[in-house]
Amino acid sequence: MGYLNAGLMFRRGTGIAANKTMAAMLYVAAADKGVTAAMVELGDMQFHGDGVRQDEVAAAQWYKKAAEGNDVDGMANWGLILDEGWGVPRDHTAGVAWMQKAAALGSAKAASDLQTDDSDTQNAVTYSSPDNTYAPTNLEDDPWYKAMQEDQEEDEQQAQRNRDWQENFDRQQEEQRQQQENERYMQQQDGDN
Repeated sequence: MGYLNAGLMFRRGTGIAANKTMAAMLYVAAADKGVTAAMVELGDMQFHGDGVRQDEVAAAQWYKKAAEGNDVDGMANWGLILDEGWGVPRDHTAGVAWMQKAAALGSAKAASDLQTDDSDTQNAVTYSSPDNTYAPTNLEDDPWYKAMQEDQEEDEQQAQRNRDWQENFDRQQEEQRQQQENERYMQQQDGDN
């Protein structure tokens, strides 16, 4: 996970200067070790041309590999890629199946993509719960969807706590650096006297 986390820091410029080329290299290193989240990040970068050459075919390959590695985001993205035919031959049936699997595992993105796809085709949303007991037609009424939204809110709150912690840590580091500089200066002054 070290390569993935370092890649995220370089891609987002968290605590260091953003360097998307470095981020992509770190994601490749993580993906080579089987880290599916890094495969999704690479897919995102290549699909959108974010710091690398835009390449829907390469993005599709990364999403497929992540999906086959049971990454929920990989499943959602691979399903959408198949459904839309971006970089691969269009396969609506397989695309919907991957998005249903991701939605059943908790992907709000997949559930939303299914609802969007549904509004395009005028059919009911067909994803089901893991126990296959229901298939909601309105996500706002779906308890799974509500739970996913609550989880997302908790994730956002945790991300804010992490940012706050990082800012506090950076401030402490800067104060420590300043204190060390002051001590060196004082020692230098004492040595000159």
